[in-house]
Amino acid sequence: MSVILSIDPGCRNTGYSVTQEEKIIHLEAFVTKSTDFYTPYYLREHYEKIDELLTKFNPDLVALEGPSIASSNYQFAIGGLHGLYTLTLYNLEIPCIIAPPAKWKKFVVGKGNATKQEISRAVKEKLSIESKLKQDVVDAIAINIFAIRALQLMQDKSSASKLEEELFLLGKGVIGSSTLNFNLKKLWQKHV
Repeated sequence: MSVILSIDPGCRNTGYSVTQEEKIIHLEAFVTKSTDFYTPYYLREHYEKIDELLTKFNPDLVALEGPSIASSNYQFAIGGLHGLYTLTLYNLEIPCIIAPPAKWKKFVVGKGNATKQEISRAVKEKLSIESKLKQDVVDAIAINIFAIRALQLMQDKSSASKLEEELFLLGKGVIGSSTLNFNLKKLWQKHV
């Protein structure tokens, strides 16, 4: 049974998507109470939310959108969030794929600079979703689609070497750092 938790982190709004055997079982838009993004309270809010989701769903894999620092006025806050998420996952030995925004957009929509409307349209068409969803949740679903492909490659015993090839074809650095890669390899070994 493969459970994937995908996260579209943001300073104020964060989208979460959880799939089990490729079926969506949970969608959530989390809005922080804190408006001061540079305080421990702010990070604690995010930690408590991720801890709650990890405990509730016990994912086999977490897909985390990589930072898009160039377009943000909140580089340090976003960096802090990524540090929080990656350290938490590493300490719990939960495999993680870092999905750079341009790469998952290209995989899901067909172009790396896809607009929010194009992403929403592509996700809704792929999954036959008719209801209106917050953009952070739509992005989390798209990141989940991206991660499902990685997991499919891991489960295909004949594609062991294809996994890294395809993920790196989708974008250099998709797997993330070597410490996260270590945990991903443990998941890979579990499926191969």
